[in-house]
Amino acid sequence: MGDQDNKPNESENSDQQPAEAAANVPAEEAFVMPETEEEKTKLYNESVEQAKVATDPADAGKHWGIAAKINPDKAIHEYSLFRDYTQARDYVGVSRSMIETFKGHEDAFISLVEEAVVLQPENEEYKDFLSQIKKKSVFVLDQPVADPDETRQIAIMCTNTSNEIVNVYGDLDAVLSLRQKAVMLMPEEPAFRGNLAFVLYDQERFEEARTHLDYALERIAALKETPFEDEQDKKDFNNLVTQIEGISGIVSSCLGRHEEALLLLKKAEQAGAPLTAAFANAMGNTLASMGHKDDALLYLRAAADVEHETARKEEYVEDVRAVESTMPSPPPPSSPMMT
Repeated sequence: MGDQDNKPNESENSDQQPAEAAANVPAEEAFVMPETEEEKTKLYNESVEQAKVATDPADAGKHWGIAAKINPDKAIHEYSLFRDYTQARDYVGVSRSMIETFKGHEDAFISLVEEAVVLQPENEEYKDFLSQIKKKSVFVLDQPVADPDETRQIAIMCTNTSNEIVNVYGDLDAVLSLRQKAVMLMPEEPAFRGNLAFVLYDQERFEEARTHLDYALERIAALKETPFEDEQDKKDFNNLVTQIEGISGIVSSCLGRHEEALLLLKKAEQAGAPLTAAFANAMGNTLASMGHKDDALLYLRAAADVEHETARKEEYVEDVRAVESTMPSPPPPSSPMMT
């Protein structure tokens, strides 16, 4: 978002689970298990406290690792609680920071505090804060604010916040709420429609995504007739067109609209769209459905190679196998002639 104060703090959390961190305690700090239960409890508590206040993820991971060596089940449980705590705290912090920036528009960020309350239901401070901003809110969700510049800034803030949340926490419900608010604020802006469509696609709500993308494509067609003030504006617009056509092609493929999907995906590819796993998989499945299996396998294999998420990677590998199973087996190699 540009404002570092608004960014959820990743540094206080190690990306490693305690069980993983336990295996990564540096050799030069070889772990020695305390002899007495009292000493074990003392070292465990000290390690957990140091992990919670560590600003360096590697340092935090080291301390979680020591705790996990002493009591793995308890360490994993405490780590989970701590992650919920920090996530909830960051949601509230982001919301408070934005409310200070855009006083009177609290409802645009209420969803963040609601998420915090779900994560930390016993935290009375979060409940009180949620109640206060709901009572004080003067923002009417079914109509935009009067100032177009302010409307746009709030919509951008919603979008940027949603990007940070999905990158740090992967919380699609909070992301969806914020992107819906951005579209509500600026319904004619194709970029916000595209952002919303992408999270709907991630949730497999393809028909809803298609509705927003159809509107975005119509708006893009109309905006193409508008002269651009400089080359950068034109470049940014062309990038937006490529993004919208790309996600539109992916969603059309999921809906079985293969000819439309192929047209959109080809246009995006020719315009320089990056070959993401989702893009390659959609292109591959579309080509396979239209009988172009050799070309389809090239894209499907690329998708499986690019994808790093275990669950989705397996799905993409299965798509490769499905197409391979429909193709004739190559003839066995002929035996060398005897001389």
